[in-house]
Amino acid sequence: MFGLKSEAGFTLLEIILGTAVLGILAVAVMGYWQTSTGALEDIQTHHIATELAKNSLEKMKAEAGNLDLSDDFKAELTAIANAESTTITDYKIDFEREVSFSNPPKVKVTVSWPDSQVTLNTMITDKRNQEYALDFDGSDDYVEIKDSASLDITGPMTIEFWFKATAQPASGSSAVPVAKGTYQSGFDFSWFFEYLSDGKLAFSVTYDDAGNQPLESNKELTDNKWHHVAGVFTGTKQLFYLDGQLQDSININDTILSNNHSLLVAASHKSDDRLSEYTTAQLKEIRLWQTALSKAEIETKMYQESKGGEAGLVGYWKLDEGTGDIAYDYAGGNNGTISGAQYQKVFWWQRKTN
Repeated sequence: MFGLKSEAGFTLLEIILGTAVLGILAVAVMGYWQTSTGALEDIQTHHIATELAKNSLEKMKAEAGNLDLSDDFKAELTAIANAESTTITDYKIDFEREVSFSNPPKVKVTVSWPDSQVTLNTMITDKRNQEYALDFDGSDDYVEIKDSASLDITGPMTIEFWFKATAQPASGSSAVPVAKGTYQSGFDFSWFFEYLSDGKLAFSVTYDDAGNQPLESNKELTDNKWHHVAGVFTGTKQLFYLDGQLQDSININDTILSNNHSLLVAASHKSDDRLSEYTTAQLKEIRLWQTALSKAEIETKMYQESKGGEAGLVGYWKLDEGTGDIAYDYAGGNNGTISGAQYQKVFWWQRKTN
C-alpha cells in the first residue's frame, strides 16, 4: 500500500547476508539469479526471509514516529510491526539481483504481507566475498601448464571456467581463453575455446576421424560481466554451455585427438613456438574433468569450490593465489607458470564447498 524505502541495510540482515546471501537467492539459482516470486519453501531461505521480515518490521516500527504520515497510519504501522515481528505466518518475498562482478551491486528486496496490506521495499548491499582473479592484458600475458598424461583425455571430459572479457578481439581475429594443443606442426589441438571478434565464444574439439567440430554461443560476451563456460564431450555427443544453459550440441561417436602439447590459458601456440591469439580478459576456476558433467551438475558445481579430490577431477586451477608466478593445480599437481598476468581483486559470491 505504502512504499517505505531505505538505502541502508539492516544490521541483522547485513550479518545474515555476509554468510548466506545465496541462501536467499537459492530458489533462483536455476534461473541464474533472475527475479523470483512466490512463497518460499526452502528451509534455509524461509529462515532468512523470516529474519528479514522481522528486522524490516522492527525498522518500520522504529521509524514510524518520524514518517510524514497521518497519525492513523502511524498507529496502524506500529500495531502491524508489534504483531507481526514476532509471529509471521503469511508473507511473500520478491527479489531482483543484477549479476555484476565489477562493483558491489544492490539486492532489491520486497517483503509483503497480504493480510495487512503492507509492503516494504529496501535496497541491500550484496556481501559477496572479494577474491583474486588473474587478469590478462591481451598483449603477452598467459599461463602455461606443461603436458602430462592426466591431461591427455580422449574420452568423456568436461572443461569449465569463469571468464570475463575486458576487450574484444579486432575484426577478423580471435583470442583463445583456454586450449590444449598447438599450431606448431599443423592443426594439433585436442580442444580449445575461441573468443571471436563478434563477441561470441566457441568451443571446438578435434576428433580422430571427424576432425575439428566447433560449437558457438548464442549470445555475445561483451557486457563486462563474469560468465561460466563449460565444454562437454560424452563419448557420443559434444555440448557447449554458457552460464549453465545449453548453447549448442552435436552428435559425435568418436575419440578426441591426443597430443603432447601444453595446456595454455589466454593464448595459443603458433608455428616456431610463438604464442598468439592473446586474450584480454579475467579468468578464474579452470576445472578439467575426465567425465562428462550433466547440465544439472554444471549448474550446481559452477557456484561451488571444489576440494580437489572429487572423482573425475584431474585439473583444478583456481587462479586466485593473489601473488607469485605459479598457477597451482589443486587436483592433479600439474602446476602452471604465469607469464605477465596480474592478480586483480573481484567481487565473488559466498562460496560453498561441494
